[in-house]
Amino acid sequence: MAKKVRFSRTKQHQAEQRAVDDEFEKEQKFLGSAKIGLVHLAFDEVTDREDDVQNEKFLIDSFHRNGCVPLDPMFHLAATMQRRDLDMVLSRYGITSEALLARNPASLPILPLPEGFQIPCLFGRHRTKAAEKVLPRASQWWVVNLYSNDLSTQLRGSLIHQGTNERLRNQGEVFFRILHSKIRLDPVGEDFWWTRLHSGDQRREAERLLSRREYRTVLGALSDIQPLFLDFRTGMIGTILRLKSDDEVLRGFGTIEGFWTSVFGREKTSLQKIDRYDVKTLELRCPAICTSDRTFLEPLFNNGSICCRFSASERDQIWRRLLEYKAFIPSFYSFFENLKYLIAIAETLKRVVHPVYRQTVADAFEEAFQGSKHGREGRGELILTRGEAHGNIAYRHLVLHVMQQLSLLRPESILLDGNHRDAVPPSDVALYELAALADRLGFHSAQIAQQLSQDPDQAAARWALLGARASIMTDCSSMRMQSYIHKIAALFKDFRRNQADATDAALLCTGLGETLDRRSGCPLQKAQEQSHQAMTFAHIHSPDPDTHGEPTALFVRRDIYLFFYGKLDLQHLGAPLEWSFDPRPGLRSSPSHERVDHQGAGEELHRGSASAEAIGSGWQEVETSGSPAAAESVYTDASLAPSEDLNPEVGVSNGGDGDGGDDSRCVRFILHEQGTLKTVHEAPIDSATDIDDRIELLAAGFMCEGLVLMDRNMRTLAPSQCFRSALEDNSMTIYLIRDVDMGQLLDMECQIAGLKRSASDDLLDGSQPRKRQAIGSGPMRYLVA
Repeated sequence: MAKKVRFSRTKQHQAEQRAVDDEFEKEQKFLGSAKIGLVHLAFDEVTDREDDVQNEKFLIDSFHRNGCVPLDPMFHLAATMQRRDLDMVLSRYGITSEALLARNPASLPILPLPEGFQIPCLFGRHRTKAAEKVLPRASQWWVVNLYSNDLSTQLRGSLIHQGTNERLRNQGEVFFRILHSKIRLDPVGEDFWWTRLHSGDQRREAERLLSRREYRTVLGALSDIQPLFLDFRTGMIGTILRLKSDDEVLRGFGTIEGFWTSVFGREKTSLQKIDRYDVKTLELRCPAICTSDRTFLEPLFNNGSICCRFSASERDQIWRRLLEYKAFIPSFYSFFENLKYLIAIAETLKRVVHPVYRQTVADAFEEAFQGSKHGREGRGELILTRGEAHGNIAYRHLVLHVMQQLSLLRPESILLDGNHRDAVPPSDVALYELAALADRLGFHSAQIAQQLSQDPDQAAARWALLGARASIMTDCSSMRMQSYIHKIAALFKDFRRNQADATDAALLCTGLGETLDRRSGCPLQKAQEQSHQAMTFAHIHSPDPDTHGEPTALFVRRDIYLFFYGKLDLQHLGAPLEWSFDPRPGLRSSPSHERVDHQGAGEELHRGSASAEAIGSGWQEVETSGSPAAAESVYTDASLAPSEDLNPEVGVSNGGDGDGGDDSRCVRFILHEQGTLKTVHEAPIDSATDIDDRIELLAAGFMCEGLVLMDRNMRTLAPSQCFRSALEDNSMTIYLIRDVDMGQLLDMECQIAGLKRSASDDLLDGSQPRKRQAIGSGPMRYLVA
């Protein structure tokens, strides 16, 4: 990012003095104006720009839309000519010099020149070339202001830049004129300024932006502060529309409007007193907190150098209001710089939950939020139930996690020395952890399920084992191999967890803080390293500091976060950090026709389950005349109760449902084999933080033995889903079924329900049902009479 140059009053005074000198010289050396044929106009290759095809096309399009008006003083050309040559032409054709000074451009004479005579113009090459292609031959002339050829270098340069500035008019100012004309219901002025946007894409995108009432309203509230819009970047309007972060963008625009109208007042007369110097001097400063900013701005307010159009009493009021605003003063410059940071966050979040057509990122996450079920106590993760407020908190947790891990999730958004960027792909581990956090917070999407099925830690652990001993695959069983993989992967996770422990970081410091050019936009690598561990929910949403100092890198990131996402109501900060076993609907499970395994699992874990596909697609809702009681018995707790066998490996009784005797709760793994149900393992749930990892490790071991993991509704599960699935079931049970037994299980349950399976896998019955009743849920849902 280019270094910002502070607006200088001294330079402004010098520029005004140069303008006075130029006007005086122009009056002395002005020869008059005349209509001159386009064929007699020449352009110096040194002083004029090279051919610009795009600009010429733009002018031709503008002439076709609004007409070509060479008489308009705004579009007159400037040229130099020797006095004796002009006097000779005037005397030859009987034209008086007073005729060249006519106030009405329509009364100006056509100056006939000898064939081949050329007048050097200071600007206007593309204007005249476009006019040659639009105007009829009889009207191919242009009004030219003639000056003596002994112009000073300063005036000659001023005239050349005047023509250049007409082409390179500030596009932010053009956008402001369009918005102002739209608010004033001035269609003629609006059409005129639309043609001043040089890019057709910019015109279309600006039309889309202003066609939306919410954007038109918030920007219209700033239409009385023209100097703000000089930093409005029309080239980034398309980026705003494609980002799908309308909530955050509108909040940023609203923050700008809220500051300037609250500090300077909402009266139109007060807002119109703000000049460009005021905007550029105040932006990104924070005199309420930053000591150096207060020291710099206070004398300017006292002597009237800033806000010079306001009275002394009005400046005192403005200064008092500034001391109450404990954030960086926003402007459109800071907005578009901070937008680069928002783009990095939003694009990363789309890898977790991607919005559909006409849906914003925030809306997509709100729809995907089902409520969190479990987490890790002590790591600052909120355990939330389903609800709009809780979904907002969970969404903010994800945003802050992206800000913490931005160097891994989107490395090109971190600036290196010299503002260079490192174009490297994101870390697979960081993407997996982002998906895992979203899953723990209660967000469910296809992207999350896909990411969780590819654990890079397990893949790395597998390669580490194979690298340590190539014969390990033959030296140990597949179950022991998978156990080793899980243990090594758990070590990787524990190491990162210890490295990522939150550290205390101050928002203010006593030494040198962040300079103006580092108070917006993407962070430097050093600033990211210093502040990323402290970007926690508690630190970012802490109260505004009540002391003075210099802003740190953490204060800058916090300011940008609050600029786009706003502050959170204090009542939402009291959510309990505790475990919750209350059931909730909407558990995300893997598709019933597809096995979801870890990327690091062995080849034996990646076998498709044909029986699972049969459950997902072959069984349909059917009608039966069998006994409802018989059908319902398939789903009663008694029918699913384990046998009274004793598991020799675990050494516990398998009777009951695990809730008798004491208050301990267990996750039960029940094996269905040869028509019987038998508990093979009970894992007690305690306060250990790795309970979900232990359940996942057990489940992976059973998969290595060729068992399919299923929930109560006969849906296949991945090992990482078993713990949450068990918590959703009152019996806290995971069913283990061999692939070869799946067909027998379906036949048995259909026989109990009084159904039979045809060759096409449809459930049929010969009698006509008198009444239909739904029994069960999910893919094993029957309709019985």
